[in-house]
This record gives sequence, structure tokens and C-alpha cells, in this order.
Amino acid sequence: LVFVRPSLNVVRNAEGQWNLESLRRVAGSPAAGVDSFTGNSASRDKSFHPLPGIQITGGRINFKSENRKKVYVIDALDMKIAPPSSTSEPWRLSFEGRPNRTDFLLNPASRFQGQAEFGPFSPGIRTEAGTLAHLDLSAGNALVGELLKVFTGNDHGVHGSLTFHLHLAGTTSLLRLSGSADLRDLHRWDRLPPPAASLLHGTWS
Repeated sequence: LVFVRPSLNVVRNAEGQWNLESLRRVAGSPAAGVDSFTGNSASRDKSFHPLPGIQITGGRINFKSENRKKVYVIDALDMKIAPPSSTSEPWRLSFEGRPNRTDFLLNPASRFQGQAEFGPFSPGIRTEAGTLAHLDLSAGNALVGELLKVFTGNDHGVHGSLTFHLHLAGTTSLLRLSGSADLRDLHRWDRLPPPAASLLHGTWS
């Protein structure tokens, strides 16, 4: 399935549940056939019905709390979603998109890339521990001024570029974060960057 410029809503209800959690129920009953992204034959579980691969081009993700939309969005989204071919396999997705906000005119150039896996959703896995998950998120030479405008809603007059890689792994109940970041040429709007390239480097785990 290919969707061109769709608008998707990620919603958290009053009980704290996300609408994406319904994928757990869908993945618990899928089946085998041929993986639509890799072409590999899946296990022949007759109770497992195959789902097609999904591709999104130029999409947009809105975030909502109950019926109230947040100002944060992800636009210019390109994504591929590969559903599992058996209950022992995860959902896999890769994406590239641009963080933005809706409460003032902003056309950022910085884009984030990522890959993620969620599951498997096998009945044999204890639900109390959460769902197995990992997520890799990265950006190269993202503009610091743009990112501050997106996340704070204000222009702080700070310029520079940010390259980072984040890795989240564990379960949805307990995720571990590791990563690294390079911050280059950080300066105020009324100052030129230093003649020798400045670099702030950090790692965490």
C-alpha cells in the first residue's frame, strides 16, 4: 500500500493509552505468506493472515491528547512499514521526516532519520514487561536555531549545527538510552562563528 501526503493522528486518551496500541491486537492475529518488502517466504501458520507493506510519501503526523491537537507535528514524512510475517517477528519501520509546529509560520530544513522495531507480539511473551522495542534516531548538521524554534516556540538567536545519533532499546516499559552528539560553531546571531571550527562532543549511555 502506498499513501501519498496522508495526515495521521497519534492520539493519547484520558486513560493514558495510545491509539497505536491497537497494532498489538492486529499483530496478534496476522499470518504468513511472502514478506512484501523482502520477498522472503514466511512460516506457514494458517491462523496468521498477511498484512501488506506500507509506504508513506510526503506525509504528516499530528499529535493529540484526547480531542486536543498539540502544536508539534512531523511533516515531509517518508516512511516504510514492514508488518511481521509471523507472531515471532517484530514490526519494522524506517523513516525520514522534519519536526515542525503549527502555531507560527516555519519552514525548517533540518530532517531526522530513523529505524525501529516493535514486537514480537507473541502470546508467549509476558505483557507485564511491555513490548520489545528498539529505535535509532539520527540527524546530520541540523540547524540549532531551527530546532529551538520548533521545540520552544521562540527564536533564541542561537546558531550552530547539530549531528547526533540516539539508540533506545529494551521494552516499552523500560527503555535504555545511549547515543552521541556533536555541536559545531555555536554562536549568537549578532556574532560571527569562531575562525577555527569549534566542536562540543558528548556521549551517554
